[in-house]
Amino acid sequence: MKRKIIFSIILFLLALGVKTLDAQKLIPMEQLQNEKIYRSMEEALKSPESVYRLHIRKKKLNKIPQEVYLLKNLNELVLSKNRIEEIPREIAELEALQILDLSDNRLVFISEEIGELYNLKKLIIYKNILTHFPPSMGNLINLEYLDMWSNLVFEFPEEMSKLKNSLKEIDMRVIYMTPLQQVNIKEMFPNSEIKFSRTCNCN
Repeated sequence: MKRKIIFSIILFLLALGVKTLDAQKLIPMEQLQNEKIYRSMEEALKSPESVYRLHIRKKKLNKIPQEVYLLKNLNELVLSKNRIEEIPREIAELEALQILDLSDNRLVFISEEIGELYNLKKLIIYKNILTHFPPSMGNLINLEYLDMWSNLVFEFPEEMSKLKNSLKEIDMRVIYMTPLQQVNIKEMFPNSEIKFSRTCNCN
């Protein structure tokens, strides 16, 4: 019995230690801009634990490189202007991610696992061909900024209404919607600044 109690205490302390380490991965947003930007996987993999910001743009990538998921302290990931078609389930491995930029790609799919990025504050996915978001987006309780202009998303899953107090700005320009569709979105996010293009009589 005593051994079981001791073993339970050890497991608890180990779990506490893991949580502490996880918390150390996060860098305050105001300080993050001062961190070095790595611009190639080769450079980043030389010291993966030191990589907080990774920018790989205009490389004709068809998917997120598998090596990215080795960068456990990654706070900012920019993969804009590539040819990436999905945000895969492995994205959940980047627990410290605060900024994710996949703008100007070919995104058609976002996996449910994106909802496990609890520290995500900025999601930048403009100029893609997304038609919907997974319900798990409602778990992004720290999301403040969503830039999604020039996609095909006309409505949000009901679960995302949980973000009405955290989400400060949504850019939905170049997404042509009816007046009613815009009203529904405004009602879902009454505290957000939402940027729309003109309404249309589209069906």
